[in-house]
Amino acid sequence: MKRALDNAVLANNLNANGFRILNIDRYGDSNFVTTDDPRLSDARNILDGTVTNDNVSETAAIDQSKLAFNGPIPPQWLGTTSDTAASGLLSETILDRNDPLGHPSLDAVTGKMPSGSVAIGAGTGSLVDIDFEFPVAEFTTIPSVSGTTRHFTIYWLAQNAQTFFGNMSGDTATPSFFNPVIDISLIPGIDGSQFTLGTFSTDNLPVAIGTGAGHSIGLAPTTGMTGEPSDYLGRDMTYRAMIPPINYQPTLWPPAITVQSYFSTTAIVNITSQVKGTNIFYRTPPIAGGGGPFIEVTGALPLKLAIGTNVDAYVAKNGYNNSNIASYTIPPPGQS
Repeated sequence: MKRALDNAVLANNLNANGFRILNIDRYGDSNFVTTDDPRLSDARNILDGTVTNDNVSETAAIDQSKLAFNGPIPPQWLGTTSDTAASGLLSETILDRNDPLGHPSLDAVTGKMPSGSVAIGAGTGSLVDIDFEFPVAEFTTIPSVSGTTRHFTIYWLAQNAQTFFGNMSGDTATPSFFNPVIDISLIPGIDGSQFTLGTFSTDNLPVAIGTGAGHSIGLAPTTGMTGEPSDYLGRDMTYRAMIPPINYQPTLWPPAITVQSYFSTTAIVNITSQVKGTNIFYRTPPIAGGGGPFIEVTGALPLKLAIGTNVDAYVAKNGYNNSNIASYTIPPPGQS
């Protein structure tokens, strides 16, 4: 026979042996709690002043000034891994930066030590890496390592035929390889005595220029496909038909060159012939005895020429031999 306890009071330690004891909260003893008391589960309130994984972020940190160590740092806290700290004996402070016995600062752009930040001399360090940069269009670099020695072999890259190495900008740009036709302006003048061997093509030799302000020596121009064998080469470097004077024809008198009036530094000049119906030709050479080809007057008279200009003129007409050339220098006013 089992005894049933109902609203009984036990004076000894209570062992419910897995059974629920009803109305135990009536006793008001803090040592007794009901089975649904939140303190009997993990979802309890966290006491102030405690640290748990439930309310501390993985990235949380404690300022070093709030830590007061009593004794040495535990050895398991020190090391070289991502979750350990280096020993203070192995660290450098900011005050040691750029100090002769400290460490150099790093460049903000390249992340390298600035030039001159490390003293030159034995025992200051070892060269870790070295490399060269050459224009990729002209060179190729092949590095190789033999023990502690590094070798660099540099080759010119293959270029197309008739390529030249130079500067096409006409300025101080870096030279490179080019394949176009070289502009004549880029070729400097070279004295002919520098060419001691070989034969020049006639296409590479200059053609003579007619006499005058820009006359120059050179090859005589070709006669072309037209003309007669008796044609002659004029001073203007053009071929003309040879017209010998006819003995039975009269020769025209040279024309008259006169100044009609002046206007400031300009003279009004007229050219006249004693024979009616003649054709008048003139030229205004820059200096006496020279000048270009003659121009036929076709109603352009009188001429407006500057004082001091040299004028040459002659007249021609069918049935007459051409006149001799008449020359005249425009004088200042009052001296004509």
